[in-house]
Amino acid sequence: MDIPLEPPFPEPLRYVWEWYQELARGRGSSGFGPNPISWLDVLAWSGLMDMRLERWELRALRLLDLSYLLAIAEKESEL
Repeated sequence: MDIPLEPPFPEPLRYVWEWYQELARGRGSSGFGPNPISWLDVLAWSGLMDMRLERWELRALRLLDLSYLLAIAEKESEL
């Protein structure tokens, strides 16, 4: 029996992941690495998409971004 290396993706939250991917594609860079997605980025994106996000969705987007930035920093420190 094969044991998965990671848990299954939580399908009910896929839309939040897709939102994060959209936001991340517009991410800026400081020349030293990727910038965090700012509250203004989220505000502009949600306004353009005519969406009102729930607080937990905003927090989830910010936590996804923090996780990404920490993973990038960890990878860079290994070099």
